[in-house]
Amino acid sequence: MKKDSTINWKKITSAIKQKQKVVKDPGDLSETINTLKSLITKCGEQSKNTKMCSRIGRVIIANKKCRVIAPCCPDYGHENGCYNFKGLGGNTSLLAEKHIAFLKLIKDDFPNTDIILLFADQEAENPELCLAVKKTKEEFQKLVNQSIEKTRLAVESLGWQVEPMTKFFPDLTKKEKEMENWIKSKPEFRYRIMLETISRTDMYQKIALAANKTISSEEMRERTVITAAQYVAFGQFASEQQFIICNHTTVNLSWYLQTNAAIIHNPISVY
Repeated sequence: MKKDSTINWKKITSAIKQKQKVVKDPGDLSETINTLKSLITKCGEQSKNTKMCSRIGRVIIANKKCRVIAPCCPDYGHENGCYNFKGLGGNTSLLAEKHIAFLKLIKDDFPNTDIILLFADQEAENPELCLAVKKTKEEFQKLVNQSIEKTRLAVESLGWQVEPMTKFFPDLTKKEKEMENWIKSKPEFRYRIMLETISRTDMYQKIALAANKTISSEEMRERTVITAAQYVAFGQFASEQQFIICNHTTVNLSWYLQTNAAIIHNPISVY
């Protein structure tokens, strides 16, 4: 993990000042820097660098009320804190629970913040996942909706929102396909996709095992590209809308760097 001492606060302050100059009603610079310094002590290593601190700081200075969005998996079966994809429930998912705990921890750093948990309801459209959890698409969607309602009750007293991903980001599927084609068109990404496929093989095997089928190397590579495209599309959306993303530990975090998204790294893993 990168130490805070490696962060160039002079450069970060300069970047935030530049943003402050072009914002109609900016926040206070010293307050923003103090907020940022407190926040990153609680974040994972992907937030502990000059580039990401600058991104987060620019969003904070530009918005009187920050908005943090946290993507959450459906309520997949899990064991010992890791998903095994053996079944699908309708309760608050493992990742949602971990995001809620983390966001409570950092809430004091963002006293004036809207927090929105987004459930990946689009995963009901994935035949392999439906097969793995032994649900039809309709059953899958119904359980995700139940998870959303249960989670809303869990965070109601905190004033947080819980929404389906596709409702919050209506163009998600279209944008993901565009980014998938873009990634496939770039020869420089081939080696990266290969390495990420290797690192994600265990998860792919878990899904295949739960579905009682085998999965080829090419199928795994294709899923890696699709997932990478999801992160790029989501990062672009967040950047354009001035959201800060709260994301768990995953090899896919680095794809956000293909966008201008500001990332709060929740240092937990669920795979």
